[in-house]
Amino acid sequence: MTVSRRDAFAMALLGGASALAPRAADAAVAPGKPDAWKRGIDNQRIADLGDGRFLNPVLAGDHPDPAVLKDGADYYMTFSSFDSYPGLTIWHSRDLVNWQPRKPALTRNIGSVWAVSLASTASAISSTSRPKAARIRSG
Repeated sequence: MTVSRRDAFAMALLGGASALAPRAADAAVAPGKPDAWKRGIDNQRIADLGDGRFLNPVLAGDHPDPAVLKDGADYYMTFSSFDSYPGLTIWHSRDLVNWQPRKPALTRNIGSVWAVSLASTASAISSTSRPKAARIRSG
């Protein structure tokens, strides 16, 4: 039996499509699992289920190179913003699940910013990255 490249490609596509099609067992929601995300501001997903459990990902979207800082009972986080600005949005949480954006550490373009780190002093949280550093006041 001879199979042409066209027939082989068609069979591969049909096989791949059947693998991607949902099966009836997979389509049913497992007991104890939520069937839909709760939605917050701007229709963002809310990971907190309200009973001590949460869904992953905690933050939706692309958030590369996270930097997390614990300061007392508070947690602060930022991500690489690369060439975007305002950049290095500082996020705040008390439980590592419910995050709220505070303010951007960078309000003007200073070039590509990546692999940042956070540090705390008595009155401010600093976000540093090569080539420059930015400071924001906590609170």
